[in-house]
Amino acid sequence: MHPSQITLLVVSIVVNVCLWVEYAVMRPSGRDFGAVRGGMRVYMLTAAAIAYACNVAYVGLVVAAPLKRLKASQVDTVTVATVVYYVLQLAFLPLVRASLKNDEVSKFWVQSVLLLCIIPMAVLAIVAMQAKNPALIALSIIPLLHVTVNDAVLFGGMF
Repeated sequence: MHPSQITLLVVSIVVNVCLWVEYAVMRPSGRDFGAVRGGMRVYMLTAAAIAYACNVAYVGLVVAAPLKRLKASQVDTVTVATVVYYVLQLAFLPLVRASLKNDEVSKFWVQSVLLLCIIPMAVLAIVAMQAKNPALIALSIIPLLHVTVNDAVLFGGMF
């Protein structure tokens, strides 16, 4: 395994552990997601779980790929996009909680974070297309569609 791939693996583990710890400590509930109720909430949580699984699989494929398919610089780009995405995700729940106090500034930041999450997901899709790897393309398009449609447009619009 190339050092870039090792870095990606370590970074991915660290940011995922941070995210899981945050969710374990903050224990999000339906109240945190306000207007999203019933069937829509089930749909959005299911889509989020599928997108998360795709992200993990994407990173796994990049870590396992021979570097003749991906350049070290592309792996580094995936690492940076992964860090950016998960840092934004770490900011999401605290901002949602702050916005529950009817703070318009916090609502703006929640919507901004949701929009900003599109950028690293688009970067992952671009790397996948550059690599011409159908599995990476599929594993990047699903989360990109999720953060764009479900998170930014639907949830951000209802928020």
